[in-house]
Amino acid sequence: MPKWGKLHYYLIDMDRQYNLLIKLLATALLAIASQVVLAEDIVSAVNKGEPNPISENGGFFEIGISAISGQSAFVHDRRDTNKSAFSGLSLAISGGYRYKRAFIEAGRANIDGLNLGFSLWQNQQWSVDFLAANIAGRVTSDSDEDPPAVTEAEKNAEILDRDTLIIAAGVRATRYFDNNRIAQFRLASDYYENNGMQASLRFGQKWQLGNWSWTGLIGAKYTSRRINNYLVGITADEATVRFPEYVAKGSVALEFELDVRYPLTRKLVFASRFAYKAHPEEITDSPLVDEDSNFSFSSGITYVF
Repeated sequence: MPKWGKLHYYLIDMDRQYNLLIKLLATALLAIASQVVLAEDIVSAVNKGEPNPISENGGFFEIGISAISGQSAFVHDRRDTNKSAFSGLSLAISGGYRYKRAFIEAGRANIDGLNLGFSLWQNQQWSVDFLAANIAGRVTSDSDEDPPAVTEAEKNAEILDRDTLIIAAGVRATRYFDNNRIAQFRLASDYYENNGMQASLRFGQKWQLGNWSWTGLIGAKYTSRRINNYLVGITADEATVRFPEYVAKGSVALEFELDVRYPLTRKLVFASRFAYKAHPEEITDSPLVDEDSNFSFSSGITYVF
């Protein structure tokens, strides 16, 4: 083989190894963080009821079990069932830590996935953060060296088992109005598959009614055309009878969340949560989507260390 041919093969092989390493690292992080909450996303920030950005070092740790039920709009989220409804038990491990300007946050109370970053600037009302890695979605075990799908069944299986992993970097600005109200804007660009921008604007408020703590969140999330096609688009080469070709546009989804907490003892807390996301037609028109919304309801007991 000519030297340039060997070099070309080596570079391709290095690229495959790099993508595999990224997938393995992301899988490990998401496996750890899929039920974990760390640091200062908007939900946990509102729950704390602080009038100013938090700058002290420290953290917290919780573990709990909840009964959960809901609906998934995405066909490829269901794996072994064709039903959009789901129910079961969920183990929730929550923790948090901030050291100087660095932070990590993830999981159930953070609707944007796993975040790694550091604080750029803050005063009494504002905090501005750099998100070095905003990780969300799932990673499959497929390999770039696998033979291409040929039959309808193989193509359908490949579509249903596609990656939905997004690793993005960007900025986040949070405005603290008082002890109970917060607004947050986030803008990030995917660099895992170079799928473009996503942005969100959310408002959160906390109410204290006796020992009951209520937290409400409402917002909107923009995703680019490239991200939507990565998640729910189907190319001409991928298309089958079951999943015909579909090209998505950029879209804006509406979100709502309500969390309720009640202390049973010093260490035990009752926690309940309802989350709802309304998908626009740019998403629901895809053959990979058969409902117009995602929602879930969970209730359980949490132990606070």
